[in-house]
Amino acid sequence: LFSTQPGDNSIAFFLNGRNLGTDFRRSGVRSANTDLGFFADNGTYNYTAYARDETGRFSQPVTRTLQVLNVAPTLTGFKIPKRTIYQGQRAFGRLFATDPGADSQTFFVNDNQVGFDPQTTGTRKARTVLGRFTDVGWYSFTGLAQDKDGADSNPLTRYIRVLNVAPHITRLTHD
Repeated sequence: LFSTQPGDNSIAFFLNGRNLGTDFRRSGVRSANTDLGFFADNGTYNYTAYARDETGRFSQPVTRTLQVLNVAPTLTGFKIPKRTIYQGQRAFGRLFATDPGADSQTFFVNDNQVGFDPQTTGTRKARTVLGRFTDVGWYSFTGLAQDKDGADSNPLTRYIRVLNVAPHITRLTHD
């Protein structure tokens, strides 16, 4: 904050009613600095500042707006413990995300919601069944996290290979 005053006075500075301190210089531009803090969530924040000289006279208040923008989460991991399975087996996946904001995370695999973590700090995670696989081949899965504000993370793609299982003779009959 900056202020001038034609008189020979020190100036005290206030922000949203909180005294930030006094600049004791008697002439020229006087100032005060403050840290506005850490913003854990996006939003609009208003600040009103004013100055007071040592005779107790106040300046006109000045209001400014700070716009804090959302930052998308980061999908930090998409783990599939068994990347090669046999026909008839199921596959599982685990997704991990972080977010600089105080946001819960919703998780998606191939555009289908597969989990929700309500935590607002640290690593958020979800576990899901990717399916039971009866056909031989390669299958791809793309994971994504989305924060409570609708911002999407980076996608991570993983693959599963399903191998053939030889047939079994289950019964022999007489001619």
